[in-house]
Amino acid sequence: MHCVNKNKARHRTEKQHIFVDDRVKIHRFQKIEYKMMKRPWLSFRYVAENYRNYSTTPNVTSKQKLKILKDAYLCEGKYRSSVEMAQDLAQNIVYYDKKNDTSGLIVINKPAGVPLKTSQDALGLVDAMPDLSKLLGLEKITVIKSVHKYASGCVLLASKEQGVSQLKRSLNRRNQLIEHCLGESYFALTNSTPRKSSIQETVDVLHKEIQSHGSSVLEPVIERILVNNKLFKRRDQKLKRIAVNAEIVSKSPKGQSTLVKIEPSSLQYSFIQIYMADLLSPIIGDSIYGHRAKMLMGKMVKVNPELMPDVNSRLQNLPESMLSQLGLRSGEEHILPLHLHLGRVYLPGYFGGSNHLTIHAPPRPFFKGTAEMLNIDIPEHIFEDEDVRDYDLVRKRTKPKDPTNEVLNPELSNIAEEAPETDGQLPIRTLKERKTKKERKEERKKRQSFTT
Repeated sequence: MHCVNKNKARHRTEKQHIFVDDRVKIHRFQKIEYKMMKRPWLSFRYVAENYRNYSTTPNVTSKQKLKILKDAYLCEGKYRSSVEMAQDLAQNIVYYDKKNDTSGLIVINKPAGVPLKTSQDALGLVDAMPDLSKLLGLEKITVIKSVHKYASGCVLLASKEQGVSQLKRSLNRRNQLIEHCLGESYFALTNSTPRKSSIQETVDVLHKEIQSHGSSVLEPVIERILVNNKLFKRRDQKLKRIAVNAEIVSKSPKGQSTLVKIEPSSLQYSFIQIYMADLLSPIIGDSIYGHRAKMLMGKMVKVNPELMPDVNSRLQNLPESMLSQLGLRSGEEHILPLHLHLGRVYLPGYFGGSNHLTIHAPPRPFFKGTAEMLNIDIPEHIFEDEDVRDYDLVRKRTKPKDPTNEVLNPELSNIAEEAPETDGQLPIRTLKERKTKKERKEERKKRQSFTT
């Protein structure tokens, strides 16, 4: 009997390691797993639930808060089975109206780190849909649109074909030229303060070939000088023109970190991450593009993409003061989830005609805990926003005017006429002396007729 119990315990520990990222297998995490083996009732979800209630408990000290917050970082998006994930997703449903909405629309608040399909280090949403449909008493649930793996927030599901068709029609209407509305609002906690407090612009995202560590890599780069339309229409060119609105919602007392709202017209090529890094305010937990802005002599500076670190050693270098506020040490930045949350989704004409639908999702527990430890206020009104914001996508490149084509001062034209010709240089001419194409053609005809 003793050998059988050993085998069962070994099998249980192997099962727990299946969907646990190798990067988070640190000493503290091994302690949690050891407790699980001793007491099966303790799970990742138990730790997360413990953390959800910590802010309302007056007896919790600051040290205990930091310990629970660190556990929440480690447990975010980690599940041992699809049943456990379905149970957690059922508790995070932000929209499901059986009586008034017969389309079968379901919106959940997805944890960070959960992909659409199962990968080597995480369970996928698709695998949890059969178990979620059983919990809700439905036949089938289909994932229509989800945020990317490392972000959290609204995920659109449908349990009926009517809901699938209504969602697709609404999403297509949102992307049409007639509407041109920004249908998604993202919220991010960033390191440092962006260069501008509020900005509305159109930028190009193009891939540049960069030589790094002896190999050529294509990296997405922000270009504010819009490229030529001929290059923009080429199919072989990886290029995307995106309109974006960004504004600072709140910041820490010393300006060390901020809460930013970003509303892009597209999310292609990980736009929000590279855009915030370009504003010298990378998102906390961004281990892919966070290295593009670093602190140098007390100021954030932009790092050339060619100087990017090796893929295996990409870490976001956060200030030691911020790490201490979060209860972390230097080198533990990898356990931080990406602090990017989809908090608002706007579906124009979902119920037909001018009957629109706006859905809000509150931030995840780790997101709120990080904001609290960094003394950043999250106002409640931002998750009650019903306004619709439009955008104008610039489709033509604005060329700067050539200063030689204008005479700003008439006195300069007289000086130009009186200037003598020098050897090896062309004479300076004004607009009056320049001849049009018609005048040149007429002169050529006169010369030809004179020679004949």
